This record gives sequence, structure tokens and C-alpha cells, in this order.
Amino acid sequence: MLRKYYVRIVRKVMQQSLTKHLVTLVVALVIVVGVVVLLQKKIAEPKIAPTETPNETIGNTASTTENIELPLPEDSAPTAEEVIEATDRVLYNTNVLTFTVKKQGIPADRVAEWRLQFKQAAALVRADANNFNAWKVLGALHKAVGNYEGARDVWEYMGIIRPENSISFGNLGDLYMGFLVDFPKAEENLLRAIKNEPEGITYYRNLHTLYASGYDQVKKERADDVLLAGLKANPGVVDLMTLLGSYYRDEGDREKALEWFKRALAGDPGNEAVRQEIEFLEKGSGTFLD
Repeated sequence: MLRKYYVRIVRKVMQQSLTKHLVTLVVALVIVVGVVVLLQKKIAEPKIAPTETPNETIGNTASTTENIELPLPEDSAPTAEEVIEATDRVLYNTNVLTFTVKKQGIPADRVAEWRLQFKQAAALVRADANNFNAWKVLGALHKAVGNYEGARDVWEYMGIIRPENSISFGNLGDLYMGFLVDFPKAEENLLRAIKNEPEGITYYRNLHTLYASGYDQVKKERADDVLLAGLKANPGVVDLMTLLGSYYRDEGDREKALEWFKRALAGDPGNEAVRQEIEFLEKGSGTFLD
């Protein structure tokens, strides 16, 4: 009798233990299956790239300038013999070391002041033909009195004794573009100035003006590339952004004009002229800036 009782107790305990193990096993299986399903779902989901808001792109020029390259000249330097020959030519060039007033209407007292400055600078270069600052004075004075050939000769010599300077090449670019009128030479010298001084904003402006003038139709199509190259070298320069906006506006590209005017305004929020240009363009009749 007692033995039957113990047998029933053992069977009952075994049944309860088995039931618990089965429940535990079922729960574990459910958990494993759930984890597998979640992992498969996560793997199957497409990856979505974060979107940029308009505010994030305003003022960021990297995406539009990273592939822009100008045809900059290779590095070059004259030989010692070439420098000696150039020095002989310039020192014996009477047009270079003679003060000749060719422009009309300059006040007499101003002419007298410039004549004295010219005499002093000429004495300095005669004593030391390597005096770069004295040559700068001579070139500037030649241009001021309308002796453009004299200015050209001075600046060309400055480029020989200082091939890595930007001032003489930039001045020659301006001279050939607006006074001696030789556009290929203007382009050549402006590109050299940019090569030597990528931070020279004026050089990009002048080269852009040259290309935009349409003297060469192929170059005209690269007028905006010049400004974009300037922004690549000098990110965030509002002057170049504004000029780009004006260029695209004049070309009839309202969308790009608005883009660059807005970037310029983001860099200079107090620029009322740019703000009004944006308002006019958004109304469809923007001609505010020149």
C-alpha cells in the first residue's frame, strides 16, 4: 500500500517536472524564432541615406567646386643668362627710365609730385636692378601718366626677376585687357597671377570679366568656372558668390542666380543689396545688382 503511494508521488513529480521542461523549451524556441525573424527583417530593410536640408547646403560650395580646374601654367624660372640679358635691355630702355606724361588732364602739381617719385625710384633701380619695390613704383607711375608701354616693360621685367610674384602678372593682365588690348596675353598673365597667388580675389574677378566679355566663345562658356575655381581656393568669399549670382542672372539662369545670391546672403546676412536681388528674382524680375 505504501509502495503504491510512493509510486504515485514519483509519477506526479515526474509529470510536473516534464511539464516545466516542456514549457521552458517552448518559450526558448519562441524567443529564438523571434530573434531570427527580427534579424532577417533588419537585413532586408533598404539603407536610406540621410537627406540634406536646404539650410545645410547654403554656403557650402564644396559640392559645386570640387571638380573645377583652371588651365594654370607650369612652374618656370629664367636662367641666369636670361636675367642678365633682360636687365641690360630694361636699363638701356629709355621708355622705361624716362618719365613721359601721355595722359591729358592730370593736375600740374600731381605731375610734379609723380616726377619726383619717378626720379627717386629710377635712381634706386640704376643702383640695384634687383630692387623689386622700386620697380613697382616705376610701373605704377608709368600707368598713371598713360605710358602703358613703359608700364608693360617694367612689369615684364619684374616677372623675370621675381617669377613667383603675382603683382606684376596681375597688373599685366589688367593692362592687356583694358589698355593695350591683347586678350590672349591678358589671359596668360592673369592665369600666372592666380597660379602664384590663389588667394588673389581680384585676379579671378578680372579673368572672369575677360571670359564673360565673349572675346572667345569657348572661353565665355568657362566664365563661371573661373569664379567657382576662386571659391574652391577661397571658400566662402561673398564677393565671388555675389558675382556668380549676377553672372547667372544676366545669362538668364534664374535658379542658379538665386542659389548663389542666397549663399552670399548666408555669408553676409546684412547685405541689403543681395537681399533685394533675391526678392526681385523670386518675383521673376531681378535686375537689382550690376
